[in-house]
Amino acid sequence: MKKVLFTMMLGLLFMATAMTLASCANSNNGENTGSKAESENVEQVPPASDLTSPDLTYFELKGPVKNCDGVEFDRNGTIVTIDGVNPFALEQPYRDIDTTTGTFVDQCRWTRDDKGQIDSIICYEYVQKTRWHEGRVIEILAGFEGQLLWTIYGYDEAGRLVKLTQNGIVETEGPEEINLLCTMEYTCLEFDGYGNWTRRRAKYMDASIDFSDETEETRTIEYYE
Repeated sequence: MKKVLFTMMLGLLFMATAMTLASCANSNNGENTGSKAESENVEQVPPASDLTSPDLTYFELKGPVKNCDGVEFDRNGTIVTIDGVNPFALEQPYRDIDTTTGTFVDQCRWTRDDKGQIDSIICYEYVQKTRWHEGRVIEILAGFEGQLLWTIYGYDEAGRLVKLTQNGIVETEGPEEINLLCTMEYTCLEFDGYGNWTRRRAKYMDASIDFSDETEETRTIEYYE
């Protein structure tokens, strides 16, 4: 019975998330700041590289990538496993408890659209819907614990991710209320021979309080010979 109720609740949350994303994407109301931001973002998205695949693009990768920080790909650039699990083969998400650390480990169910692009990530208490344009991710709408978060992706002319803008969406009787929460700006510092970044600077800026923070991110990429 609990399994059935969970599946029903997950389905309702997924439907609400997808409907809100569609509303944000298709609204032509000039007073809707989300519509303006979305349209400007779409116009600035460069086409994806020919040396990549939808799965590789999702992780900002190109070339014959075999593994990147626990995400394993086949020679066609298709995800095989993430941390040893094929998320596309799961019938539904589930949660385990690491008995050593006492922490929860979520295994999420991933889906693709009819173009082979990652469409949704469904976790035990979290649903994410992805929107693509010109072969790149431009928006992600996430729903969890009664909250809706709308993240907009920004790219430079070379197609590198340079900015994430995260907004909170509050549903009202009229148009959704969209509030800027924070931004993350990225500066690539090092690249490998395939043009993939291996080290970059991430600058977080909170929109509600006067706070910012800078960190460096690194990743290890293994390639097919």
